Amino acid sequence: MFGNIHAPLSDPYYLALAICHLPLATCHITFPFSSLTFYFSVNNKVNVTDTVTMSIPSTDNHAAAPIKKYQFLRKLKSRLSRRRIRKEDEKLLRVARDDATIQTEFNLPKTLNEALPDDKEKKNNDSRAIVVTECTGTYNMIGCNKAWENLCGYAECEIVGKNSTILQGPDSNFDGLRDAVARLFEGEEQASVVTTNYRKDGSRFKNLLTMGPIRNESGKLTHFVAILKNIGDIKEVKQ
Repeated sequence: MFGNIHAPLSDPYYLALAICHLPLATCHITFPFSSLTFYFSVNNKVNVTDTVTMSIPSTDNHAAAPIKKYQFLRKLKSRLSRRRIRKEDEKLLRVARDDATIQTEFNLPKTLNEALPDDKEKKNNDSRAIVVTECTGTYNMIGCNKAWENLCGYAECEIVGKNSTILQGPDSNFDGLRDAVARLFEGEEQASVVTTNYRKDGSRFKNLLTMGPIRNESGKLTHFVAILKNIGDIKEVKQ
């Protein structure tokens, strides 16, 4: 029993629904097995090809059992939430990729010098709108090229030491952006997301953001690089 919801433990689909729709504090579960497979629905139909299997912590230590169950539920809820975010983002990406007029594949710089060359002419003649951020703290920007300046309206000297929230607003895809960064920390070499960005003058554009890691000679992650692609200006409605 889950709060006021009764869900058969033999059916992982209903079990997942029960967990996702109740506060964690109300979930008191005794698991009679070591793992569960969760099935996800599309248009109210169970999709047996779309599953997640999670192990359940041992509750042999009865004093630690409530903590282990709580940690398990938090982890489960997080994974289900991320799965939902990725499905939604994939739909947006598919629309962009299906448009033959939009370039969606980019060669990401692998080093800091590739992203922001010392050669000013080479840096400013790159047609890709590139910005580089730190990979810790608030991901402050350390530099950009001319194409990025032209797209976003800021000069490089205005954005150094600031984070990308200056480009974000009410319509930005915050969940997708956080998930893209999480993918890079998990070891992926490239992550893409569609979001709405705001220029310095307040105008908005739909942005296909492609991100990747930058590592030093020893292979340690030092920065993130991002390429912004304007896939459509958003017209403002006059009041």
